Amino acid sequence: MICAFNYSDIITEEHQNKAKNLIDNLIISGNWDKLSPSFQTYPNLYQYSEFNIFFNCFLNSCNQYKNKLLEPTISKMWCYVDNGSNFFKTKSDKHENLWHSHQQDYTYEGISGVYYLKNNKKLSTEFKNFKIEYPKDYTWYIFPSDLEHRSPKITCIEKRYTLAADIFFMPN
Repeated sequence: MICAFNYSDIITEEHQNKAKNLIDNLIISGNWDKLSPSFQTYPNLYQYSEFNIFFNCFLNSCNQYKNKLLEPTISKMWCYVDNGSNFFKTKSDKHENLWHSHQQDYTYEGISGVYYLKNNKKLSTEFKNFKIEYPKDYTWYIFPSDLEHRSPKITCIEKRYTLAADIFFMPN
């Protein structure tokens, strides 16, 4: 159900640093989605040249996952930046309430993915009955968009940068 696709032969540390710098600049300038938990960019990162390699690798992973060439109708890519100091915006937020899926319209089939741009503590996305143990660098983790998941509870001060992406397409 969840498959890993490694791109350590394509994506470099320089690609990752350029992407993190752009994300930091978006957040510093206030150009982020304030309705989402912690600091999350708008879902249009695939439009920035710094993210071309990440989005192309995501699409390639989705094609391999479905074992066919997909023609997405809707595409999204964003970055979720969290650490212990910004994990909850308000005291009423609770970790157990963060379960969600990305599937919103069942007219389309969806595939989602996460890529840990910076994750020194190896904290991974939690799924209802599964956890990615020790996520690998330079790897997209691909799963059906209706699979419920959430961020882990972050207690460290070090920032974790998680790229997330969705594609939606007409089912066959």
